[in-house]
Amino acid sequence: MSSSATKPAAAKSSLPKQKSMGAIGCPMLNVVEGEPITVNDGPINTTFRRFVQERHSNTFLGQPIAAVPKTREHAEKRQEELRDGSYTTITTDSFRVETEDGFGLIMGIKGGMYAGQSEPSDVLREKSESSFRTFVEAYPPEEPKPDEYRHKVAMEVEKDEWKEKGYAIGRLLLTPWHRTGDPHGPLYMSKHAKAKGCGGKKMAATKAFLEATAWEHQQVSRCIRLLDPEVWSDMNQNYQKLRNNGDLDFLDQGEDCVHHGLAPILNLAAQPHADVGNDPTSWTSTNSWGDYEGACAVFPESKIMFKMEPGDLVLCRATYVEHWITKITNGQRYCNTRFTKRDVVRSIPTDIKCPVPNCGKMYAHFNSLSGHIADAHHGISDETAELVTTEVKSASSAFTDKEAKQIRKWLKDRVKKRETRLEGKRATAKKRRGIMPEHVGKSKQVRKSEHVEESQQDADIEYVGETQ
Repeated sequence: MSSSATKPAAAKSSLPKQKSMGAIGCPMLNVVEGEPITVNDGPINTTFRRFVQERHSNTFLGQPIAAVPKTREHAEKRQEELRDGSYTTITTDSFRVETEDGFGLIMGIKGGMYAGQSEPSDVLREKSESSFRTFVEAYPPEEPKPDEYRHKVAMEVEKDEWKEKGYAIGRLLLTPWHRTGDPHGPLYMSKHAKAKGCGGKKMAATKAFLEATAWEHQQVSRCIRLLDPEVWSDMNQNYQKLRNNGDLDFLDQGEDCVHHGLAPILNLAAQPHADVGNDPTSWTSTNSWGDYEGACAVFPESKIMFKMEPGDLVLCRATYVEHWITKITNGQRYCNTRFTKRDVVRSIPTDIKCPVPNCGKMYAHFNSLSGHIADAHHGISDETAELVTTEVKSASSAFTDKEAKQIRKWLKDRVKKRETRLEGKRATAKKRRGIMPEHVGKSKQVRKSEHVEESQQDADIEYVGETQ
């Protein structure tokens, strides 16, 4: 929290402890409400109700993350919990959930989108609501696929209800990210961000929407900067690198922003989930507009239900916190969720250093190390390769476990991979000199068909010889 926040160290209320099951595989959690936190700095002047999970952040930071069950049974179980009276319902207050060592997990800021703004709240609300309506009319949101677990139950249960009302449902994903299966390759715009078709109308609508809602992103960033300046600095630095590299293109909403991804969501509830693909150190933000009822933000681990209203802001460590949105019971809801993907952050050119001793070669993308190791380090001894393998697997290593395994494989296959690369280079050189072997340059399928044809010709010759 900001230095201007008043936070009594160990004070606890006499409220009974609340229990819940952690989404990250921890045992039953005890949650107590402590003394409130008063923040009076910059745009935010409010008091946060403070809830403390009785566990230390080292019990989950850096640990494997257990996925939240994606079944309808689990969703129904969470819905049943809301009816047993054990949840704290927050309607008019701001709140914060943290671990016993002060690691923030959730922050709900009542009226957070309006805090410190010079324009009246009704003007800001109308600006965002009208821009959202115009946007989804020109660019109808895509209904989630059946395997999209975040909205699976909503699609199964509520889709027909919305159609009977004559309302659309769906969401769009506007973000640079990686192609499936290539988390370390170059970044590409998501298909919704490309907005192909309709003679450029979708692209024009997207740009207009981003321009009209840039103030929202800047306000979210301002709140994160005030409440968690250290994390804001990291998020903003990553955002600046994406801007400087040109990866954001028209998605860029200003130098003070922090999120590279935006998901406009129309009339969709969300079943219990954790966004394990998000950068675990970042805050994911959600704010909503429209005249609606329902759509409460629920956090089962902390047994809290927050009745979000237009202008409220929720910040959440979505990687570690199980969360869901209840059914919209009346009206329409326009929601903007902003996020930061982990593999996008890791792929930003941050000078990935070759782990081989005395090398120091720097690369922008992890996969670039593969060719470098084959070309520059194919001659290192097995002992050196083993030392490198041990180092990249250590707790202090900058590489993930998956990357460490990949580096180990590259080191193991370094000689073989170099020969393969050299063979390809020699073939290219021969092709340029006009002495290319006949099979080089032909696809595997073409070579196979030629081989079958030659084999058939040989068989025909043998058959003719026998008859003669």
